[in-house]
Amino acid sequence: MKKLFVVLTALVLIVGFGIMRAEAADTAEITVTVTLQNLAVTITGDDPWVLGTMTAGQESSAQAYTATNTGNVNEDFGIKVGNSSPGTWLPGGSSAANQFIMALDDPATNLTGSNTVLATNVDPTTGFEDYTLTFTAPSSSTSDVQQSILVTVTATATTP
Repeated sequence: MKKLFVVLTALVLIVGFGIMRAEAADTAEITVTVTLQNLAVTITGDDPWVLGTMTAGQESSAQAYTATNTGNVNEDFGIKVGNSSPGTWLPGGSSAANQFIMALDDPATNLTGSNTVLATNVDPTTGFEDYTLTFTAPSSSTSDVQQSILVTVTATATTP
């Protein structure tokens, strides 16, 4: 009987340890890489564009610029013009009292305070857009001090 007890105890211990023994887990990994979108545009050309003293209604010669995609995704470029500072000149479709024209030559468009399409789907590795601007002074003005006008090019991500 003692032998049977020893055998059964040994059997219970072997089975018990077998049940308690943990198996090693098998794992697999996934590497996730991500790059954040970077929207960037640089402008080359005369900055500031100094026109000097002009007569009322006078048009400037064309000034060439290049907008370059310096971001990391395809971009659309928009262009707009603001009001003058410190005066009250406004951008418009024709030269008028306190109203100037800032014209984009290709496509021929008079710029306003809202974005106008300058280029679409500009590649980040080789993409740029050449454009020219002309300025036409107001036909008359309530201010005879030097005015500053800001032309803004904005980059947005091209949507597929």
